[in-house]
Order: sequence, then structure tokens, then C-alpha cells
Amino acid sequence: MHSRLHHRPIRLGIYRGASQRDVRATPSSGDVACHGGIGTIDRSLNRLCSHFSQAVVSLAIHVKTGNMLRCHAFPSIRLSWTTNLQAPFMKYAIQLNGIQKRLPAGFRLPASFQGFADRCCEAQRGDLGWFAIKTGPTKELLGFDPKDQVVPILRLPDGGFVAFWFCTKRSPALICCDSEGAVDVVGATWADFLTRLSKRKTGIPDLDDRELAKLPSIRGVGRKLTPLTAKRREFKKWIEQHAPEQPDTNDTTAEEIRAELVKLMSRHFDKGRLRPRILLFVTLTSRTYKVDWAAYGIKPYPAPKRLQPVLQRLVTYLGRSLKKSEVSVAPDGCVWVERNICLGDPSFYKR
Repeated sequence: MHSRLHHRPIRLGIYRGASQRDVRATPSSGDVACHGGIGTIDRSLNRLCSHFSQAVVSLAIHVKTGNMLRCHAFPSIRLSWTTNLQAPFMKYAIQLNGIQKRLPAGFRLPASFQGFADRCCEAQRGDLGWFAIKTGPTKELLGFDPKDQVVPILRLPDGGFVAFWFCTKRSPALICCDSEGAVDVVGATWADFLTRLSKRKTGIPDLDDRELAKLPSIRGVGRKLTPLTAKRREFKKWIEQHAPEQPDTNDTTAEEIRAELVKLMSRHFDKGRLRPRILLFVTLTSRTYKVDWAAYGIKPYPAPKRLQPVLQRLVTYLGRSLKKSEVSVAPDGCVWVERNICLGDPSFYKR
């Protein structure tokens, strides 16, 4: 078996068992089509660790030697062959009612949107891309409340979304906001977005990295792409008009808070952990103090008292309470508060 698989691309199902590091792989029967290499492993394991406790997803790898492969991005995880695991059929999450309730008065979902949802009902999750058809919150990622001008329609694995942007009531554009709050126009209209999706030219890795080489037939998919330059210029102006002014956080106090948070979190950045950064979710008001963190799901932080003094300094510095506010601490020293406030020395954010 090893010699037959040696240096051949093969599609795998990846299973994450009860142990956080127990990741096993088994070849799908008769499937030797490869749609990626190490990058595909990285993205799939990211999705797996973030969104599943026990699940199977599809990805492709290139077997290098023997029956074992280490993932470069996750050195503590090893992929090995097993033969007793079968991948279940995983359906797309589809919640059209929630989307329809958020739409502005007088606007209806395009007929081709229902056709898109129907194709997703017939497909296995990942075949048409990695997403869920449902709405969700926008304020945390955008940094302001867009009200009914932005309505998410696709939820991405990292927590980001694709949304209608109602620059006009009749023909909204499509925008994408990733988990870091970065935004861009990804379709001049829904029809243009569908066309880009069919050609794998949305610019969104979780959509363009689908399992099927060709998108199933959907009414409304065109042949030509609509230029996005004008829409992107218009969207940039709209963002600048609505985004709140950010405080100047380059002074000595902000730098001291940043350095202290990095120091306290540094013990979590050991080689055995699969964390590119620490995500804290902080509530600190006059009555309540609570800290959760992302640790294979959202869980209570094990030593909240140790963080309370520096977080109290942060509250005093910002001049307001924190309510389920995200505080991100990266190994390189970057600290973000609520995704849009960077603390301390600006040189950390210009690398």
C-alpha cells in the first residue's frame, strides 16, 4: 500500500476524535484527484479545529514518504492512514427565513438565490465551497452598526461573512468581511457574484477552494464578470463615513498595557499548542467580570484574576466598559481590542 501511494496525490477524510490532537486520515475509495497540497491541509485543519468536535471533512494532500505526513503549520499533528473510518454526508446549513427577515422593506431575494440554495441542499458540504447560508451579526466585525444596509447571507468558517450591501435598494452589491474585519466588494450584483463563484474568482479562499471542479447549473450564472472598481471606490467612501473615529493608542499607557498582555499570554504560545494568537472575550463592568477564551471552543479562561489588573487599566484607558469584547494577542506582540483598536507601539503593526 505504501509504495502504491508514494508520491501520489490522494483525497482524504480527516477525523478529529475525542483527543484534541488525535487526527486520523483515511483515503476515499477510488478518489485520487488532488485539489491542493499543504495549503489545503492548513485550511481544512483550521476549519476542523474551529468548528467541529467530532467530524469528517474532505481535503487533498500529497503523500511524501511512507504512511505518515506532518503538517507544516501544525507540527504537533501527524496524519496517518486508518482503514476503519467512513465519511458521513455533511449537509450545508441553510436558514433562509433568518435572511429574509433582515432584508429591507420591498426587497426580495433573487430567484437565482433560491436556485443556489437548492443546489446546496443537493450537495455535500464543501462541494460548492465552505460556508453556511445564514445571516449573522455585523457590528463586531465592521466596528459599527450598519443597520439594514448590510445583510449577511453566507457565513464563513472563520466567522466572517458575505453580505448584501444595499448601496441601492434594487440591486445590492456583495461584500465580504473576514474574521479580522477586513472588507471588500466581491460582486457588483448577486448575478455577478454567482458568476465569480462559478469561475472561482470571488477572491474568498473558502469559496474558491471548493471540492467540485465545476459548479452545478444555476439559473442566473453569466459568462462575463462586471468590473468592481467603481463599486469598491463607492464602498470605501461609505465605510469611511460610517466607521467611528479610533482613539490614539500609541502613547506610553497603551504601550504598557500591550506589553503586559503579551507577557501574561506568552506562556500559552508554546510549541505544543495550535494557536497563532490568543483570543480573549472580556466582560468588565462595574458589576461583572468574566473572561472567556477560544480554546477548541469558547471556554472560561483558567486564570482570570491574573488578568484583571491589566484589563482594568484597559477599561480606564478606553473610558468605557468591556462587554464580551474581543482582545486578540499575537505572538509577535500585536494586541487588538474589538478587532479595530491596536494598542501600543505602531511598529508592531507595520511588519
